[in-house]
Amino acid sequence: MYKFILNLFLDFLYPKNCLGCNKDGFYICPSCFNKTYPPDHRDLPSWVTTIKSYKDPIIRKSIWFLKYRKRFDIAGELSSYIYDELMEELTDLKTFYNFTDPYLVPIPVHKKTLRDRGFNQAEKLAQALIKIDKGKNLKILINALQKIKNTGHQAKIKNKKERMINLKGSFAVKKPELVKNKNIILVDDVITTSATLCEAKKVLEKAGARKVVAFTLAH
Repeated sequence: MYKFILNLFLDFLYPKNCLGCNKDGFYICPSCFNKTYPPDHRDLPSWVTTIKSYKDPIIRKSIWFLKYRKRFDIAGELSSYIYDELMEELTDLKTFYNFTDPYLVPIPVHKKTLRDRGFNQAEKLAQALIKIDKGKNLKILINALQKIKNTGHQAKIKNKKERMINLKGSFAVKKPELVKNKNIILVDDVITTSATLCEAKKVLEKAGARKVVAFTLAH
């Protein structure tokens, strides 16, 4: 009941209209989402897939709505667009790498960030993907990967080498049995230089994960 009342209040304050064409009932309608900028994959590792460009104003604003206006229902809408792309990528991974029974692992935030913000946006996206999938292809591991070092805002560090140094030792797998021999898909909202994903991948593989790839909304 509380969640229902809260959503009604938020809908009153911030009506759900498409950020592109103002159509009722959407944050991003399918037509406007299809028109948003594609990502530039040239500087990304081959194991990272992202579907849109963060330079697109609609994509950027939708992520802002999720992170700072706490419109959690937008995670479901964004994930509905992510899901089809993810399933296509998963088909290729199964064919070429025997990447079966994958687990989604949202990129964690430090406990201070979680305390200040109240939620992890990557976790919201991963949970929405699980809801859409209905147990057909995906499972989820929450808290398998933890962020134990508060690295601040990585986006403020422009040099990739400095980002990697800042991230070193920031992640940990407290219970390796949770990830051992599992195929893992890291989930995040935005990727800038891939430094965060690379560090998370390294820690998961050291803990025994079979294969780790990543899927993000924007780059």
